[in-house]
Amino acid sequence: MDVRRELEDALDIDDFPSRTLLSRAMSRLDQPRGRKSYTPLSPIAAGLIAAALIATLVAVRLNSVPSGQSVLPTTSTIDNLVDYRFVSPDLGWLHAYHGGDIIARTTDGGRTWHRALNADGLYPGASMQVLDGQSAVLVGRNTQGGVIWLTVDGGAYWQSHVVPTSFATYVIGASGYFLTPRLGWLFLARANCGGMMACIQAPESQLVYQTTDGGYHWSYVGSTDQRATSVAIQFVSPNFGVALGGGTMAATRDSGRTWKSTEVPVFLPGCGAVAVANGCNLEFRQAVTMFNANDGILLVSAFRDYALVSRAAYATTDGGLTWTDASISLRETGGGVVLFLGFDTLLDVEPGSLQLPAGWYLAAAQYTDVKHEWATISNSREQAAVGARHADDLFRVLTTADGGVTWHAVGLPQI
Repeated sequence: MDVRRELEDALDIDDFPSRTLLSRAMSRLDQPRGRKSYTPLSPIAAGLIAAALIATLVAVRLNSVPSGQSVLPTTSTIDNLVDYRFVSPDLGWLHAYHGGDIIARTTDGGRTWHRALNADGLYPGASMQVLDGQSAVLVGRNTQGGVIWLTVDGGAYWQSHVVPTSFATYVIGASGYFLTPRLGWLFLARANCGGMMACIQAPESQLVYQTTDGGYHWSYVGSTDQRATSVAIQFVSPNFGVALGGGTMAATRDSGRTWKSTEVPVFLPGCGAVAVANGCNLEFRQAVTMFNANDGILLVSAFRDYALVSRAAYATTDGGLTWTDASISLRETGGGVVLFLGFDTLLDVEPGSLQLPAGWYLAAAQYTDVKHEWATISNSREQAAVGARHADDLFRVLTTADGGVTWHAVGLPQI
């Protein structure tokens, strides 16, 4: 048996902690041995020792997954769902809150879930972004500033990075978006503070930071004038991105250094441009989807007493600088969740197709293709309509593999 070759094969594993140590160990095997008195081992004993050493080295590498990857019990209904994202019919991520932020992962469509991350010490309001089956990000804040948790290996390892600021006590919100596991942006909502006066807990602006090395280093690059504790961010290229929040949409074409803001168009029949002022007493929910650096759709839904009363769509062809009415695209939709795939292509998830139990409401939906969709339902009309949360809210997730003809429940982790 060639012990030197066996050791080299066993040690030559990607990401082994020290290749320098490996080369030194191999070179020492070629050096002449000093004259020592010993009793030679039999070939069988030598072979057994070498085999045991190889097996031990390989086992150490394979079992180096953190112990936090524990199997979680499953149930059909949970009360602490924050978000989830499926990237295929089998592989999905879920974000829950139970005294801290917890991320779980499934590889069998929800039949089993593994705890992937416990992130303690964050203020409420952290958000999860899933890039693919291996990469996910948790964005939040603590007493020091913004906090990013990032994994690129399916949740086996996570790296935590703090984005410190000199005004951490003024930060009242954090939002983030990663285009790739290395390129990302962090928006910190700054409170209205001036002079010696106490801070008014109302957002004044968004301070924008960027990383190009997976969160190890962050640079302040610019700001927007959006007065919101959180913003919905989408980048479609390293240079172009949009942020929606506070009644305005901001767009950048230079990777976040400068932003141009436009007011979100809100005009509904019978209400006019300023709905509340005209006595409509409506609450709004807005979502923007950019297909590229120029074309996109903005969907504005209006609710009265948490029931949908009107919906409008607006299209842009200049990167969000101007918007035109595109509500004709909604002519065949009902009161469900609309997901735009293009200007003229959309998915419409209708509550009637889900056969909802009494007292349950359609809250959100997502898809991987036109056949595979997921729907979130809640027992709270307010949560389903405008996203407001209460301690007694319950959630279930349904899925379809035939474009919405049939739906069945997804198992959820009980945390």
